[in-house]
Amino acid sequence: MLKTPALRRYESNQININDQLCYYLFADKEVEQHLNAKTDLVDEKYTTEVFTTNNYAERLHVKISALGDFRQKSFHTFCGITLISSIEYLLSYVDDIQEFRSRIEPSAIDKETDDKPEIQLEKKLKSWIESDEIKGLIKTIKYLRLRRNHIAHVRSFLSDDLKALIKNDSNYLNKFWGKKKTNIYDFDFSNMNISEFGETEILAIVNLSGVCMKIIDELVIQSIDTDNIVKYEVIRFNEKLGKTQLPSRKKVSKFNGYLASNYGMLSISEEEYVKYVG
Repeated sequence: MLKTPALRRYESNQININDQLCYYLFADKEVEQHLNAKTDLVDEKYTTEVFTTNNYAERLHVKISALGDFRQKSFHTFCGITLISSIEYLLSYVDDIQEFRSRIEPSAIDKETDDKPEIQLEKKLKSWIESDEIKGLIKTIKYLRLRRNHIAHVRSFLSDDLKALIKNDSNYLNKFWGKKKTNIYDFDFSNMNISEFGETEILAIVNLSGVCMKIIDELVIQSIDTDNIVKYEVIRFNEKLGKTQLPSRKKVSKFNGYLASNYGMLSISEEEYVKYVG
């Protein structure tokens, strides 16, 4: 299956976020077991008394009985940072994929802009391709953006936009993703308590961000004539080679390797290469 270079780049970063999240959850579980074993009978002692070899015990300096609350707050803070990072990658990808398509296959709607990134993307997708995926995709991106704003802007209450989306669209989104072959861990879009996280909830959000990218990428690729991708890349590739003295066969081999690493299963013949360069 073809992928754009933009998806390959951002997908790799999303995978890193997911891996770091899994590591945090793993480490946190180990910490919980360690603390339970070590501090069972010393609740009223301080960290400096119990963890004498830990350089940060003095900086923290709280009673052992308070560590559970600290650990819980740390979990929600980490989840909030993870959510913001994951959704920022998604929104950056949304910008980059529109710019990518405008270079390959320019269209009249390329200059269309909107303060809300999902609305701008929706207008362009609908002008490029017909798909039943667009509605659910755009509503999901809007939900994720508004949830990111809730965390990033340190809000203690839901914004009117987020409250309206949950009220009006949560059932649709639950059904939309319920039909997909992706693991969102029974994530519920109707949940109003979005300041705190469950373990599976943050995993679902990271997964949703990645899956949204994949769906957008599939739609954009389908809306582009593959020949136009090849023509565009041949010209760029040939310019990079400059005056390098290589036989056409070698150039084509290198170019097909470039296509494979950036797009997937896509290749051309020597005759096509010469034609596109010309």
